[in-house]
Amino acid sequence: MKERLRLPNAALRYKPTPPGKDASKEGAREAEPKPKSGSNRSPRQGRIYLVVDPTPGKEKADPKIVEVGITDGINTELKTAELPAQTKS
Repeated sequence: MKERLRLPNAALRYKPTPPGKDASKEGAREAEPKPKSGSNRSPRQGRIYLVVDPTPGKEKADPKIVEVGITDGINTELKTAELPAQTKS
């Protein structure tokens, strides 16, 4: 069997609080890309956030729409191949 990339389901649920915004206010997420629904048998999609600037105090994460596959309730298969796989140091 081929190895598959997987990500925690929590990564698909994560929604960052915009800088300088109160967590209870929700208007700033409208400009983010939205995943397509899977109701018409198209590939399932989800949104994840990739850290592009880890500098403390200036952290920045960009949203990316990814194609996802099966899940075991804890992790979900990631079908999008162009993401950089990170290893723990």
